[in-house]
Amino acid sequence: MLNNYAQWQLQIGFSPMPRGSTAEKQMAVWLSNLRGIEGSFVYYPADSGKNITGKSLASMGYVYSNSTMVAGWTGSQATSLEGGDFFSIGNELYRITSAPSTSVSGTATLTFEPPLRRDHNGGTTVNFQTPRCEFRAANAEDAQGFSKDPEFTYLKPLVAVQVL
Repeated sequence: MLNNYAQWQLQIGFSPMPRGSTAEKQMAVWLSNLRGIEGSFVYYPADSGKNITGKSLASMGYVYSNSTMVAGWTGSQATSLEGGDFFSIGNELYRITSAPSTSVSGTATLTFEPPLRRDHNGGTTVNFQTPRCEFRAANAEDAQGFSKDPEFTYLKPLVAVQVL
């Protein structure tokens, strides 16, 4: 079962690039490689990582759930997480909605949005250090389009949605 109730979206704007520059060519190749809505890219939210490693789901995480237990803390050690922090499970991105508390067993209960996309087995790695999400162009036209003047190339913004 797959939860497609809520889907991350983003819009990426591009600065004007000098015509014929390496940056212009690299961007044109990257956009071409998206092949409209067929290709994808991994996005890392800016300033979102925490220096927290070695954490995993304490038990099964079920599709549509917006809370789960994460193991790997020592005793009742504080998590240093707070509402607004991101984490990912695989390439699925989640945002913590309130500061988690830890139990003496070293587990923390995380509440987050959007709800889990699919079931995840206990022991699955939870990534706080480099949370990420896989995106694709929202429609084929968003992965192409530019205008040029004698000096610069102007790429239109790329609207992207989470790959489900």
